[in-house]
Amino acid sequence: MEVTITEQNGRLKIALCGDFDNTACEEVEKASEQLFKRTDCDLVVDCEQLNYICSTGLRLLLKLYRHQRNAGRRAILTHMNKDVRDIFDFGGYLTLYEVE
Repeated sequence: MEVTITEQNGRLKIALCGDFDNTACEEVEKASEQLFKRTDCDLVVDCEQLNYICSTGLRLLLKLYRHQRNAGRRAILTHMNKDVRDIFDFGGYLTLYEVE
């Protein structure tokens, strides 16, 4: 699992690459700590290279969504393949996050 966080055009972008499984959760959570310290940007979760996400990964994305909502900022999912989109849809994440 590879996680890249960048800032572009007033947005924080977290790009997830690979399988977001239980073994990757600690790495992703550690990388995303800086996102929880920011309340001045919208958040974009780029799923273009995400192959799979487990329930623990979904919980982390739920925490990020709630953080953004409480800060009055947007939370956006982008570039989902069909399998990942189906997981997000089944979990109700497509009704929480904006989708681009």
